[in-house]
Amino acid sequence: MKYLGWYRTGVLVLSMLPATMALAKEPDFKYSDQAALRAKLLSDTPQELPYPATPLIDAVMRGFDDVVLLKLKDKKVRDEEGANAVIAIIQIRRTDMLRMVLAEGISPNAMAEGQWYALGEAAKEGSVSTMCLLLDYGANPALRNTKVGNLMMALVRRHLDTAALLMRAGYVPSDDEVEHVRLMGQKAGLASLYAEILKIKADKAALQQQCQDDQPTLHVGAAVP
Repeated sequence: MKYLGWYRTGVLVLSMLPATMALAKEPDFKYSDQAALRAKLLSDTPQELPYPATPLIDAVMRGFDDVVLLKLKDKKVRDEEGANAVIAIIQIRRTDMLRMVLAEGISPNAMAEGQWYALGEAAKEGSVSTMCLLLDYGANPALRNTKVGNLMMALVRRHLDTAALLMRAGYVPSDDEVEHVRLMGQKAGLASLYAEILKIKADKAALQQQCQDDQPTLHVGAAVP
């Protein structure tokens, strides 16, 4: 009976305490905003974005590597959006994410919307390391946009190092592109440098050396109109 006495005493004490002190309230459990957003992207729920984007591209722009990887498990998404995702990843300079996507099987030679290709995009962004990664995964230097050649894409922002890497990788500009590059060099006051770049021949050893050195991007002045 003494145990019953203790029980009654405990009940009496609890009943005398303020309601807020009687029992600790268990906090409400809520997913973090990041977790909720990830779940929405995986369920294809339309997002209100400041730019048009599919859930995959949205995940890329937000840096959600896990969501990107899971979305690419869907063959339909891979086939329809894989190339666009590669371009977006290059633009945000996420070489680590690009490596993950390429390892997942996305081709570096797939054509994105607007007829853009990954290697030309990397040249435009001035990223030697990205170009070397793409080449390691089999990027074809000959693939180009029909309106803007890869060499022009590199030199429009005066990225001389990525332009040189393109040539060492075996890129052959068309006669029309050569003429445009010469004009760009004249406008930039870099005619002799641009002429030297046009003389560069495919050279596997020099290409490998440049990729190994991976020097910081050489960027001269502002973009040429």
